[in-house]
Amino acid sequence: MNLNQIHEDYVKDPLLVDSFAESLLLFVQKYVKSQCRGQRESSFDTVEDAVGASLLKIWKDLPRFDPLKSPFESFVITRIKDSLYEIYNRYGRQAEVELLDDLSIPDIRKAIESRLSVKALLSTLSDEDKSLVSMKLEGGSDEDIAAAYNIPIETLRTRWKRLKNRLKQ
Repeated sequence: MNLNQIHEDYVKDPLLVDSFAESLLLFVQKYVKSQCRGQRESSFDTVEDAVGASLLKIWKDLPRFDPLKSPFESFVITRIKDSLYEIYNRYGRQAEVELLDDLSIPDIRKAIESRLSVKALLSTLSDEDKSLVSMKLEGGSDEDIAAAYNIPIETLRTRWKRLKNRLKQ
């Protein structure tokens, strides 16, 4: 029996709540595990958090489910994906939770990993250094950046060298 049919049976007979809840839990666990990757022990907690968050979101939104708009299974999957995004944001670890169907293209995954690495490096800099790097990344020339900070071009180049050495460590 599929999830749509189980939900219809539950709507017709609310006494089937235990059976419905068990089927929903199994469906959510299976779907979350299929969307998550990582074999480290810490990923178990992440998967369990995603399952729990998904179930809470589904139960909370259940009264708003409209069978005329979509099948119940689609309703559930949407809530699971929302929960996975929230877990991803909470943990901030793309390596722990990855939405395979949305991030399966290697270039996108590499871009995200690069951005996370750059963000971690930038967090070690002062606000002024972050601003310098930001201007450079936005395509600013050394001359434009030096002029914006009212410093000689050689001073800026010395700062670049020091920043590069600090970031390499």
